[in-house]
Amino acid sequence: MPSTSRIAYLLLSLLLFLPLTAPAQSLDYYANRLEKFGKGVPQEKVFVHMDNTCYFLGDTIFYKAYVTRGDNQLPTQVSRVLYVELLNNDGYLVERQILRLKNGQAHGSFCLADTLYWNPDLQLDEQGHAEVTFYNNSRTTFPTVSAEGLTDKGEVLSTDQSLNN
Repeated sequence: MPSTSRIAYLLLSLLLFLPLTAPAQSLDYYANRLEKFGKGVPQEKVFVHMDNTCYFLGDTIFYKAYVTRGDNQLPTQVSRVLYVELLNNDGYLVERQILRLKNGQAHGSFCLADTLYWNPDLQLDEQGHAEVTFYNNSRTTFPTVSAEGLTDKGEVLSTDQSLNN
């Protein structure tokens, strides 16, 4: 799917060439059309607060995210989920979380465990950094979360839960 910036670029390009091919219309007409488009397909911004600026293996990254509409900076009502990803220094996905947005806010954590069960794909750079990204998809309104694990006796546990409440 095209990104918002590509759509905006296409619309602006069309607006520049329309006066050459269409009857002369006022600049206000095109400004009003562009404003209507912005309200119908609002841009969203993600702001993140993290509990620290540096993390090491064994630490837990705690974060809180705020998703606002770009046109009025109020909490979004457009997207209902936020995707959060922990990437290694090569840009490969280590862990993905899908969080339900409530009033444009969500919070979570990543455990950078130094145990045997930690995902071996996590590789930090020379300074011990890994990248975390946040994004959403407004077409996914109620995701399903699946979790699997083992008990102390080696029994497999599995559950699926929809986040539609």
